Amino acid sequence: MIAVIVRGVLMILVPVVVYLVVSAAATGRLPRNRWVGLRTTASLSSETAWRAGHRAAVPRLRWSVVAGVAGGAVVFGNLLLADNDSAGLLPLGLLIMMLVTIFQAAARGIRAAELVASVQR
Repeated sequence: MIAVIVRGVLMILVPVVVYLVVSAAATGRLPRNRWVGLRTTASLSSETAWRAGHRAAVPRLRWSVVAGVAGGAVVFGNLLLADNDSAGLLPLGLLIMMLVTIFQAAARGIRAAELVASVQR
């Protein structure tokens, strides 16, 4: 049962934290750094590229939060209502959707940062 609770918490927590970090970078509340955010040569080349890359990633990341919260809700709902740890394949599908949208957001952000960096050269 502990593993199910941890899975549910992580499904909610991971996309929310990623979204908050990227949103902070997109708005300038998280300055350019080498520890957190989209850290590529292009995104680190300037503050403009850093923000542009993160701004491009934010819309897609919203969907990862939706998928993660829905997956966590299914896990916890099943645990509370059915009193078992088997929530079926729906949480797995939502986990896959969450991860895919995070990778898509990163790809969009990287492309945007590369575009801005190439224009600035």
